[in-house]
Amino acid sequence: MLRSLHIISLFGIYTYTIDFADSQGKGLKFITSPNGYGKTTLLNLIHAFYSQNWSLFLQTPFKSITYTLDECVIRITRLQNNEEEENSDEEPGYDKYMEVTILSADGQSPIESIRYDLEKETKEQERHKQASNSLLQMYSNIQPCYFIHDNRLHKTNTPLLITEANSKEQTSITADAEDLTVKLAETRNGISQMTTDLEFTVSISREEYQSATKELAEFNALLMKYGLMEKNLITDYREDNALYLGALIKAQKKYGSFVQKLALFERIIIRSELAYKQMEIHPRYGYRFIAENKERTILRSDTLSSGEQHLIIMTYELLFKAPEESLILLDEPELSFHFLWQSNFLNNLQDIRELRPRLQWIICTHSPQIFGRKWDLSVGKSSVSCPL
Repeated sequence: MLRSLHIISLFGIYTYTIDFADSQGKGLKFITSPNGYGKTTLLNLIHAFYSQNWSLFLQTPFKSITYTLDECVIRITRLQNNEEEENSDEEPGYDKYMEVTILSADGQSPIESIRYDLEKETKEQERHKQASNSLLQMYSNIQPCYFIHDNRLHKTNTPLLITEANSKEQTSITADAEDLTVKLAETRNGISQMTTDLEFTVSISREEYQSATKELAEFNALLMKYGLMEKNLITDYREDNALYLGALIKAQKKYGSFVQKLALFERIIIRSELAYKQMEIHPRYGYRFIAENKERTILRSDTLSSGEQHLIIMTYELLFKAPEESLILLDEPELSFHFLWQSNFLNNLQDIRELRPRLQWIICTHSPQIFGRKWDLSVGKSSVSCPL
């Protein structure tokens, strides 16, 4: 878990110290401030650390930044070229020198130090840096990081920084629908295999069968609703029904979490009350939207309003694409949201957190409505920024 961040002289102006644990020690923190205080830059620097994107550190003006993790403390220091003239109109040569220091968990004992010098680097320094990079990568990869950018309507969100030479631009809402199509098809095929390869089980009484099917009724209904199972496996009691009951129990153990995410995804979209349209989920198309008219017109997902797309993309990616136990970076979730949707955001987020309790969250916003004005969950500019 990322415990805290301390940055000195961001843009040559601000020094911030931010504790990312909330009052209960859980990882949810909102950062709010006016424009220009570096909220998005902080998210970019956190993601750059986890994705080993050192070029961003060399491009961003600051003196030092310290990441306190559960396992260690890592400090990145920008070093100015001493040969630069003090009165020069040129920007100081911070882009040439950088030092990364790994310290013990208490921040007292140095473990390793890596110096980046873009102009002068001997073969010996290169070998040392490669060995040190392996150690640094081990620490930064302890927790996955998933960044949902403010430009999330386009397909740019990835767990790590990935460059594709000939990538075609695609809207995120259609890409996520395709992603869900694959996930649904894999789940349906897995459940179909379970119901085909039935294993003999001991017979159970009518009372035992009715008790077991009562517990599985909701799961069975959701499988049917989302097209994950063609045949209803809960029927009237017969001695041989135990075979199908066993298959349903196995399916719940393997796919229960995925089906719960589907149900929550649908529930959040329904209670958001999209304007005269409904969402459908099926392995043929992932998700799609139907107009509430006589013709039941099928709408292209990328023609939905900006606010609707933001809602769907954020909800889908938080539920289905962010890796388990990851650090979630979310920039300006309020974009294109009406006041009511801003007010509902925290409720939606809490439902997701209940289903995925091992995620850590850092969310930057301009709107206190996003966190329900629960100031104990937030860090404002007055408490994190100190002009130098």
